[in-house]
Amino acid sequence: MTREHSNQSNAPEDGTAVSVCTDCEERWYYSRALCPACGAAETRRTPVGTGTLVATTTARITPEGVRTENPLGLASFPHDVNVLAQLTVEDAQRPVVGDEVRLVGDHRLRDGVEGPRIQVDDPKRTASGGSTTKKEADTNHGTGTGVSE
Repeated sequence: MTREHSNQSNAPEDGTAVSVCTDCEERWYYSRALCPACGAAETRRTPVGTGTLVATTTARITPEGVRTENPLGLASFPHDVNVLAQLTVEDAQRPVVGDEVRLVGDHRLRDGVEGPRIQVDDPKRTASGGSTTKKEADTNHGTGTGVSE
C-alpha cells in the first residue's frame, strides 16, 4: 500500500524550510520522496531556524553560470539538520566558522536557478565580530592556506 505524498505547511516557499516526517519526526533539508529514517511519505514543512556555521570552503572552478569565486558553507541547524549552501559574499557579512547563521532565499545561485544562501544571523555586525579581515578569518578557521595572495 502506498501513501500519497503530502507537503502540508505554512512554512516559507523560498528554500528556508525543512521537511518533517509526520510518522517519526525525522527532519531533513534536501528534497526526497520518503523519510530517510522510516520510509514514510507524508511530511510537513517547517522553518529551518538559526544554526551554526561548521565549515567553509571556496570553489574556484565552477560550472558555467556559477560565480567563479563561490564560497560555500556547511551549517548545522536544530534537530541534526545540516545544509551545504552558498555563502553571502559581501565581506562585511560573510559568515565564518562558529557564526550563528540562517538560510535566506531567493538568491541567484546560477543561471536560471534561485535558492537560499547562508547568511550571518545578525546583519548589523560584521561576520567576524568586528576587526578580523576575511583572509584572516579564512586562515584562522582552517579554510585558507595562510599564504598571502
